[in-house]
Amino acid sequence: LSYPVLILGTPTLGDGQLPGLNAGCEEASWGEFMAQLAGASLSGKTVALFGLGDQVGYPDNFVSGMRPLYDALKNCGAQLIGHWPNQGYEFTTSASLEEGAFVGLVLDQDNQYDLTEERLDAWLDTIRPVMV
Repeated sequence: LSYPVLILGTPTLGDGQLPGLNAGCEEASWGEFMAQLAGASLSGKTVALFGLGDQVGYPDNFVSGMRPLYDALKNCGAQLIGHWPNQGYEFTTSASLEEGAFVGLVLDQDNQYDLTEERLDAWLDTIRPVMV
């Protein structure tokens, strides 16, 4: 919490879960950290999110794991930046959509690894001015 700006990322597991012991992970992760966020004040913090997903294998909950993280950070007063357009992906449903855009950068290393560098560069260009 000593940093004024954070870039946080998460994969989506199974049916849209954050990684953690309840999702079958061998070690604690976001699932366990979420309890520590409850009641924390992130007022004055700027946070950008990115999520990893597989739009072909999991089209019904593509990158949905970002949503609980986004909601928790927002509820703690963080300023969330870095929404990302949903064009260029093929999926059915995602909990990480808000007003037609993803709540953070979306990367699909399984099916669109060739677009990762381009997407990352474009996303960083949009968040960089706010993060300085």
